[in-house]
Amino acid sequence: MSTLYGNDVAVDYARTHSQRDFPAGSVVSLVTWTQVEDSRWFGAKIPSQVKSVEFVTVSAGGNGDPQYSYEVYTGNPLKKAPSQVYGAPAERIAYLLSSRAAVMP
Repeated sequence: MSTLYGNDVAVDYARTHSQRDFPAGSVVSLVTWTQVEDSRWFGAKIPSQVKSVEFVTVSAGGNGDPQYSYEVYTGNPLKKAPSQVYGAPAERIAYLLSSRAAVMP
């Protein structure tokens, strides 16, 4: 079970653009939980322990092109893995940035 979050810059951009070329200052994060059976509702599953938290931060590179940094925290307790910086979205970054926001009435 995962939930995608974004800061105000990322959310405002996602609400007004169909492209996924987020501007500098955007931060999106994906929180993933393990699931357990819900004792109150037969057949339902609910979040349990946080499994991982991933962050993608978009900044302006030296020549004005976007630069993407990726951080991931995993384990119990959560521990940060080494950060990575890319000039173009790598596979996991592209996946997170291409995810669509849920629309609620």
